[in-house]
Amino acid sequence: MSTNTVVNDLGTYSLKSSPDYPVDHRQEEKLTRSLELACRVLRTAVARLQALGTLERALATRQPAAGWIHHSDRGGQYASAAYVARLEAAGARISMSRKGNPYDNARAESFFKTLKSEEVELQEYQTVEEAAEHIGHFIEAVYNAKRLHSSLGYRPPNEFEAAQAAPGKD
Repeated sequence: MSTNTVVNDLGTYSLKSSPDYPVDHRQEEKLTRSLELACRVLRTAVARLQALGTLERALATRQPAAGWIHHSDRGGQYASAAYVARLEAAGARISMSRKGNPYDNARAESFFKTLKSEEVELQEYQTVEEAAEHIGHFIEAVYNAKRLHSSLGYRPPNEFEAAQAAPGKD
């Protein structure tokens, strides 16, 4: 009896064969493709659920007034019917990057560079929960509340946002 091994996103599988029951390599390839497609579908579904959950938490925390702008790339999680419907229900103006134009997301790219260099690369997280806790703290307590942003007149985002909401804006 011989064993063929298939490795994909779901793990490693052994297919046993014998002279009486040889492995059909076409079936093996078909199974591998099917499993890879299933993994892709599951990853997409999880990304959509995570994006929608994150949006819900942000809306509950920030409670933006109608007309706020939601900008994203063209990821499927942001273009899904459920996500778009929630944005519309929350009064958002939806903005998406132009296809193939990385400059539309320059601020987001700058944010992720800062997050990596000032938080992630300085830590050794032991669990996903620990990483989420630390990153959440960095964003809320440091990046939004204390860190000065040149694009906001060297003020933290929370201070800038409060000044914009106040009568007789800065």
